[in-house]
Amino acid sequence: MYTMELKSLIEMHPQTNGTVERFKRTFISMLRKYIQGKTTKWDEFVDQALFACRVRVHQSTGRTPFFMVYGVEPKIPGDELTPILDDRGNTTINTTSRLNQLHNLAVERERVTTKLKENAIKMKIQYDKHVKHTNQLKTNDWVLVKHEQRKKMHPYWLGPFKIRKVFSLGTFQLEDVSGQIKPDLVHRNRLKLALHATTPETRWYKPTRRT
Repeated sequence: MYTMELKSLIEMHPQTNGTVERFKRTFISMLRKYIQGKTTKWDEFVDQALFACRVRVHQSTGRTPFFMVYGVEPKIPGDELTPILDDRGNTTINTTSRLNQLHNLAVERERVTTKLKENAIKMKIQYDKHVKHTNQLKTNDWVLVKHEQRKKMHPYWLGPFKIRKVFSLGTFQLEDVSGQIKPDLVHRNRLKLALHATTPETRWYKPTRRT
């Protein structure tokens, strides 16, 4: 009914939810400019930061989110051009003007949708150029997992782990040498094949809670 799609997110792989992660980065950047060091009062500037995000032109669409919702740009202080205010007493002209705006908005949304699809195809082509297709991993392979929160003098890789199951979109379910299944799926980008002569019986490195 609402055309929602359920996706499983993967830890240490923000690309899974790229749109949300990019907005979070933009929003935090805007919020940081407003608080000006008042870190304990950040909640007082959320509305201003959100509005700044909504009136900012997005590179991918060439439009502001405000325009893509309402079909007009906001009238804000500091505009170089004096905004043309509607004559609230003339309902006929206002209705006709609004209908034209909504028509243009529908056309613009169609254009932006096409542009976003084209950009997605280009990004996939660029991504695929850098994807290594060697050492394809499969069930029962032993692998190492990149240690994303390592401290100095700690290994770059954790493991070994055995691939228990292969899922779509390059995700894997792993188990350790004792057969304990890891609760979270791991993306292919964080894995590499573990080279060993015999079946591993112990983990090479087991991080503590602090690591």
